[in-house]
Amino acid sequence: MFNDEHLRLKTFVKCIKEKGLDKFSEYILRNHENGIIYHRNGYIGDYDLNTEEAILNLLRNGAKK
Repeated sequence: MFNDEHLRLKTFVKCIKEKGLDKFSEYILRNHENGIIYHRNGYIGDYDLNTEEAILNLLRNGAKK
């Protein structure tokens, strides 16, 4: 269903399944307020990282590992 170009989406779905939609929304809003951007010019943003672990770390902790 997913390939490498959909890693961000796959990881977001995993987070929602594990923590729930409300917690996921909290992560996204908090990070946005702290300057972490979902999309920059076009479709690439701060969450477009190389591994699921890196994306989850950024999402949950607001910091790149």
